[in-house]
Amino acid sequence: MQQEGKIERFEVVALEPHGSDLNGFVLVTGDREAVAHLRTEDEYVSIMVGVQLVHRNVRVVGAYTGAEMQSLFAMWDEQEEKLLIDKNGC
Repeated sequence: MQQEGKIERFEVVALEPHGSDLNGFVLVTGDREAVAHLRTEDEYVSIMVGVQLVHRNVRVVGAYTGAEMQSLFAMWDEQEEKLLIDKNGC
């Protein structure tokens, strides 16, 4: 997928023992729309079905990094401010 330009890169991460069922993950980075589209492609869905047949608790979760994370925090602050205004009646 990286060679085809569908993703920028990927990194496999193993977590130290910590008492949760999450032992590791694969971080896939790339253009948000391209990665979102990738998750709907038949090949990807087929691979995920196969993985889920042999592994429990498989999850696919979107994430924010870099500049997109700053955008998320700005939205967070905006919503927090709205809640405070509504709560205080101002």
